[in-house]
Amino acid sequence: MRLTLRTLLAYLDDTLEPSEIKQIGQKVAESDAAQELVARIKQVTRKRRLTTPPLTGPGAKFDPNLIAEYLDNELSGEQVAEIEKICLESDVHLAEIAACHQILTLVLGEPALVPPTARERMYGLVKGREAIPFRKASAKSNPNLALKPGEEAEETAVLGMPVHKRHAAWLKWAIPIAGIFLLLALGAALVSALSDGSGNRNKVANADKTAPGKDDSARDGDKPADRDKPTDKDKAGGDKPADKDKPADKDKGGDKDKPSDKDKDKDKDKERDPKPPDTTVKSPDRVPPPSKERKEVATSVAAQPGAPSFLVSRRQGQDKWARLDPSKAVPVYSTDSLVSLPGFASEVRAAGGARLLLWGTTPEFNSTNPFGAFLYESAVTLHANSDGDLEFTLDRGRVYVSNPNDKPARVRVRFLTEVWDLTLNERDTEVVLELVKTCPPEVNYQDGEEPVANMTLYVLKGKAGVKYDAYQGYPDLAGPTGPALLIWNNKGAGTKGPLAIPQPIAVLTKEPPPPPGGDPAKELRLARGEIAGRMTGGQPVDVMLLEGAQTSPVREQRILCIFGLGAVDDVGSLFDLLANEDQQAGPEREAAIFALRRWVCRGPQTTQYLFTPKKGDKEDRGLLIDKGFKTSGAEIVVSLLHDFKEVDRRRPSTYEALVYYLKDRRMVIRELGYFHLKRLTAGLKEAPNYDPSWPSDRREKAVKEWEDLIAKGKLPPPPPMPMPGGPMGPPK
Repeated sequence: MRLTLRTLLAYLDDTLEPSEIKQIGQKVAESDAAQELVARIKQVTRKRRLTTPPLTGPGAKFDPNLIAEYLDNELSGEQVAEIEKICLESDVHLAEIAACHQILTLVLGEPALVPPTARERMYGLVKGREAIPFRKASAKSNPNLALKPGEEAEETAVLGMPVHKRHAAWLKWAIPIAGIFLLLALGAALVSALSDGSGNRNKVANADKTAPGKDDSARDGDKPADRDKPTDKDKAGGDKPADKDKPADKDKGGDKDKPSDKDKDKDKDKERDPKPPDTTVKSPDRVPPPSKERKEVATSVAAQPGAPSFLVSRRQGQDKWARLDPSKAVPVYSTDSLVSLPGFASEVRAAGGARLLLWGTTPEFNSTNPFGAFLYESAVTLHANSDGDLEFTLDRGRVYVSNPNDKPARVRVRFLTEVWDLTLNERDTEVVLELVKTCPPEVNYQDGEEPVANMTLYVLKGKAGVKYDAYQGYPDLAGPTGPALLIWNNKGAGTKGPLAIPQPIAVLTKEPPPPPGGDPAKELRLARGEIAGRMTGGQPVDVMLLEGAQTSPVREQRILCIFGLGAVDDVGSLFDLLANEDQQAGPEREAAIFALRRWVCRGPQTTQYLFTPKKGDKEDRGLLIDKGFKTSGAEIVVSLLHDFKEVDRRRPSTYEALVYYLKDRRMVIRELGYFHLKRLTAGLKEAPNYDPSWPSDRREKAVKEWEDLIAKGKLPPPPPMPMPGGPMGPPK
């Protein structure tokens, strides 16, 4: 069987015979082009906001009939080649072909079950000469729908819902007549209500005068909608009709905008029927943007013995970070950026009473978390909000929100383009939020594509509610084993949940259990205490961290300082540490790589900061250019800070390039190249020993051994055996 696009589609949709599946699976495993095409088909069929092929104009290369003939193998060889060439050049056309094949596989894979009574109705619709009047369909035409003796057939519509039987013909006229009577009754009730309201208005007014404590919100019934600014009844003391752009003040200037009856008596304004409360959930586009006002909205919490804190703050528009004094409560201001460094936990208490714990960690502290390699610092920005207890933007990392009061706490959480409103209903209710950004190979960072963002909300204890996405809300979340988990992804279908959890999620607690074999973060726990106690004073945070990374006597202390440099955006110092030629500085260089790879996942702006190629009359610019890299070197560094695609991992040219980088004169490129080479050849017994800090003659000898492995076909390593059932894994 030939390996064509059509056979690949049949292979992916599992429509081939078992022997053919095995044959195609072997060919896919041996072909880089086939693997790349399989990965591309999976990507384009899941890609959002992908258009459809045009039906007219110069871009109309094939129509639906041509697609059907191609999938049905009814075209000539030249036409097949032309269609497959178009699909290989266009994601839109490839997605159309693949999606049609998937749909047809689902539709044609199951036999259609047509009830006998439905067949009779279809025969009755034909009025031409070919129609056979009074033809009766036999139940034997579909054995799955055969009726037992004495059993009455139930006619079923296409979607499986029962429809009215023919012998119930009285329903055809009974339902419309009932509808007419209902409309007449509603009209009579409406006329009666209007006439009664005008006749009894004075009675209502007198009744209102006898209740001086009555809420003025009863007058809201005739208030015009104020679309630009919501009214505040508690502050204004009454409802204010809209007067152009500014609401009128009844207490000072009187009611200038009268209702349609132009009644000038103020007492009659109290006679309005109370407006029912608005229970709808506002859509995200109606949520106002965060306040730009800078004021004190919280205080930091002094560090407790055994729980060191390292919380840094940066005022909006400034570059330098300052550490908040951990020995006492310090004011925290809105619009300031807050970061808890990796390995440290820092708490702030909002003026409204809610508590926010910024949880900084490292891969060693979260080795059991699948996103542990991306959980370093946690970063937020607080906002002024007079309507809630706490409002903040979560930029990255993990935070814990808790309510220490007896009354419910209202917390607004912003992240990316989302706005979630939380309600912590009970005392000691605690919710964990975790926002992780990753850059898998599928993300096209060169074109400015946003990284993959995963948001997790989990109720640790107590009861909470959440509102998000227009008209979506769940008021009854309960931890730790109730419907307590929400998951959101910016590349997928949005929010999933709430999910019921059978047992508490250990990796989302503050102290996840260490993996079997010991605690990998034991030394880091000791190191963070030394760092927290030593790095005090008026020095800038980046200066203290760089000094600790270079001079601390303990390796774990140096590594934590390097992670901290990435947290405060001191990327220049990270590249300086990565360029260190000292042979003893290998762990520090590797830590700098981890921090840089974490940093580039924040967004496409990080790549532009490192290197922006020349455009027009503007020359190359960026941090790497300032560090002395030429255009080609800067492009290599940026590419090595990201992962290779799966198809590139199977190409000998990828390993040839990485081995070539081992000979580069710059330590940064040698270290990054060897970092990838170690990961791609993990488990290969013949892998030669190499150290980027060796002298040049010793490095060249090791490079020759790597080149021999490529020449002998040892690199790339052999691919894993294909899984039963095709690339998607064994059938479930």
